[in-house]
Amino acid sequence: MFRLFNFLLCIMSLLQLATPASARTFSPASFVPPGSPPTTKAAKSRSTTANPEPSFVYTTQQQQQRTTATASKECTSSSTLVLHAKKASAAAPTANKKIQVKMLKYVAGTGQAGEVVLVTPPYFNNKLRPTKSAELISDEQVQLENKEHEAEEKETLEQATSLQSLLTQEGLSLTITSKAGPAGQLFGGIGPKGILDTLKDQVSHPYWESHKKSVKIVSVMEDGKKMRGDIKHTGEYSVSVALTRDITAKVPLQVVGQE
Repeated sequence: MFRLFNFLLCIMSLLQLATPASARTFSPASFVPPGSPPTTKAAKSRSTTANPEPSFVYTTQQQQQRTTATASKECTSSSTLVLHAKKASAAAPTANKKIQVKMLKYVAGTGQAGEVVLVTPPYFNNKLRPTKSAELISDEQVQLENKEHEAEEKETLEQATSLQSLLTQEGLSLTITSKAGPAGQLFGGIGPKGILDTLKDQVSHPYWESHKKSVKIVSVMEDGKKMRGDIKHTGEYSVSVALTRDITAKVPLQVVGQE
């Protein structure tokens, strides 16, 4: 009998080793050898009182399932938080991203009319667009306008250089006749507008009309000194005419009195 008992114990041990851990439910304490006296209700009661067992015990497989479910919930929660964070970070640059506009009017702190500047969408929608101070402009439109502007600048430079050559040619002298007293004192002063009108009459060129806003008299010299105010006496003068920002011409001017 004792040998048979040992043989059964060896077989059970081998079976336990061959069975996966998740499926093991055998415990040596639960094995009752053959021939052992049956356990009475009193003995079971004493055993329960002496060594109380938990009302519910998880098997290895159940513990793995609970651990997996908990980890899955944590991963889902983390993924949701990361997704919300990405959405928030993506929305912030969109609101702060600047847009390209072309100024239609002068706005202090923003730009002059004709300039292309970058502004925030709220500033454009709330201030510039309602007052018609700016309009949206694409990169393609900017490139097209730049090409047109370059062509206009090239034409302006050519015309200004041509007029400069006419004004500075040898022998040219501008003459203005005005009423004056016996001592040469003019009855009326000659200002920049009168000088320009005389220049246009005596030196014909299309640049005068096409760029009349950019042409101006910058100085009038008498005996090497810059004059202040209008010419009020007959005599010889030197007039500087600005055709562009970088192109000027000096023209001799003679004021003749008329009684």
